[in-house]
Amino acid sequence: MQKLVNKFKGDDQVKFLFIHTWERSATPQKDAIEYLTGNKFNLDLYMDAKDPNTRSNPAVSAFKVMGIPAKFVIDGDGNTRFKLTGFSGGDDAAVAEVSAMINLAKRPKI
Repeated sequence: MQKLVNKFKGDDQVKFLFIHTWERSATPQKDAIEYLTGNKFNLDLYMDAKDPNTRSNPAVSAFKVMGIPAKFVIDGDGNTRFKLTGFSGGDDAAVAEVSAMINLAKRPKI
């Protein structure tokens, strides 16, 4: 995903939110930071901690995530235009696929 962030750097119409969720570790934030640092990723980190009362993850529930990684392309009006779950292929294929979706989402709906 770092390649995708780099590709759209400077494009004010594109924002990325990477949300760490479904963590089973006792130290999820520390683990996530170590993962980002260890892989030299320069990404903002958002945590979707499990609610102790409901035992659910708020972002997972809100976006109806069924598996990870999950990717959503949301347009300027707040509409989810694309939703992808899972990962297959290499980084370059993922960048091309998500880039195409971003570019389509930037176009006005007809």
